[in-house]
Amino acid sequence: MASHASTGSGPRVSFNVPGYFNTSLATPTRTLMGNASSPDSKQTLNEPSTSTAASHANSPDPRKNAKGFLKVGKKMVTIYVGDDVEPFTVHHDLITATSDFFSKALNDEFKERNGELRLPDHQTDHFAAYIQWLYEGRVEAEAGTAYRTFLQLTVLGTYLRDRHFRNAVMSAMCHQMTIRKSWPGGLGNLAYKELPASSPFRKFCVDVWACGSSAWWFDGNRKQEMLSIATPEFWFDIVADLVRHPEKRGQRPWLMYPCQYHEHVEGEAKCP
Repeated sequence: MASHASTGSGPRVSFNVPGYFNTSLATPTRTLMGNASSPDSKQTLNEPSTSTAASHANSPDPRKNAKGFLKVGKKMVTIYVGDDVEPFTVHHDLITATSDFFSKALNDEFKERNGELRLPDHQTDHFAAYIQWLYEGRVEAEAGTAYRTFLQLTVLGTYLRDRHFRNAVMSAMCHQMTIRKSWPGGLGNLAYKELPASSPFRKFCVDVWACGSSAWWFDGNRKQEMLSIATPEFWFDIVADLVRHPEKRGQRPWLMYPCQYHEHVEGEAKCP
């Protein structure tokens, strides 16, 4: 079930300046729609790409046929999301190309005979973002709430069993870290509640905290504050990461090797 939780107004992870995760060393390598400095601007992140969004150019795009055109076909399916009475109408061949959920529901033993599906536990705006990625190959999010949106899109992509979409969202996350100077402190806590242990999104959250770790976290009476924004499991993974890789402090692995947050099957080409 998709979660509708928000990250709240908890503290933000910081390298040097309290309240901010400093990404000043990062250089944006993509063109964005809107003003990235405005909290209300919408960022458009194309996928595939040749920069921090981590291209999969060496791997076939399952959304496209051998000639490079989208697999639209003639058959359409109708999908109702949440309590919205107006459905999404999507090309059958396209929506079953990347999602194991839709492939099973529309092609295999759970086939919906009338070409109609319902997703009552998800939000229409998140599903609309998924459909936009299917057709246009890009992930969009409002700058002020991008990280929360990326979490919910990952939850949706996990439910739909679409690793290609999840990879696109993680590419957007990596790029977001090059243009924003703050990270919602409570996001990792939510990710640990909403996503399985194998999720690269959780690994990303651990890396952000491990790389941004600072002694000032423990200054004064911060114990209850810090415990309130991270589960014991999350803290354990952060500490384990720092013990195993103490050199991580101050680094930005999402810039150096963003492909580590992608899911590839055996034999599939990794990102260049």
